[in-house]
Amino acid sequence: GSSSPTNERSTLTPPHAKRLPKGREKGEGLHSGVKKTTMSNVTNYKRGKIILFGDSITQQSFSAADGGWGAYIADRYQRRADVLNRGFSGYNTDWFLRYAATAQGNADLFEHDEVKLVTIFFGANDASDSDSNKRQHVPLADYKSNIIKIVSLVKNSFGNDVKIVLITPPPVCHEGRLKFQKERYKEKATGKLERTLELSGAYASAVNNVATE
Repeated sequence: GSSSPTNERSTLTPPHAKRLPKGREKGEGLHSGVKKTTMSNVTNYKRGKIILFGDSITQQSFSAADGGWGAYIADRYQRRADVLNRGFSGYNTDWFLRYAATAQGNADLFEHDEVKLVTIFFGANDASDSDSNKRQHVPLADYKSNIIKIVSLVKNSFGNDVKIVLITPPPVCHEGRLKFQKERYKEKATGKLERTLELSGAYASAVNNVATE
């Protein structure tokens, strides 16, 4: 059960407060060694930024209803860093680099200050089967080269001290993919996998190689 306070002072002192050393309870020397907050301190402060680059997996990562990983990062870094979502549904690395090469894309992606960390999460679309999904497929060698180019763009824009997290394309559940295909395309569903675990694994290995080179 709860216990009642033993004296008036205990009811006025928050439970987390620390008792001041003897002789300082009347305010003596309270400001010694304490850095004062001035207007210049406030106006010069710039909150750090975290930028998420990727495809639909990144774009949809801000979905709080689905427990998105981007929303989780934004929650964890409340008041410490602003998290910017630059995920583009359907994009592969070719399309991302084309967008980055435009004035609008460069401003949208790279004209930010105080960037501390960048995630690069592409490959789900790049690794599509070249016959079943020519539109989004990017050859493995080109994909690896594109990841290297994106890393270079990040370093050139935000400096060599920026932290970069390379995320490999996710594994593919064949049964789930075929079910999704039937639900989305109905009678137009081909019943053939345009994404496979084997292809995704090969592209994931390419990302790992870039990270270790």
